[in-house]
Amino acid sequence: MDTLFESISQRFDSFDQKMEKKIDKIEEKIDDLCDRTGKNTKKIDEHLAVISALEIKEIKKKDNRDRKFYIIIAVMGVAFSAVTLLKG
Repeated sequence: MDTLFESISQRFDSFDQKMEKKIDKIEEKIDDLCDRTGKNTKKIDEHLAVISALEIKEIKKKDNRDRKFYIIIAVMGVAFSAVTLLKG
């Protein structure tokens, strides 16, 4: 009976050790995936920050172009009004 118990105990220990090794390997893979995901997330965040900065810069350029256009239209209106007043 003792030999049967010892045999079962040895098999269980062997099985337990194999399972622990497999679980350790899975944990290592999960840690590696987490590290790579973190690095990719950081790269994506940096890329989005650059894109956002470029978009803001482009919007400011467009606003400046629009402002210059309105100033030119206003100056032209004042000039035409001045010419009309001087002629009249």
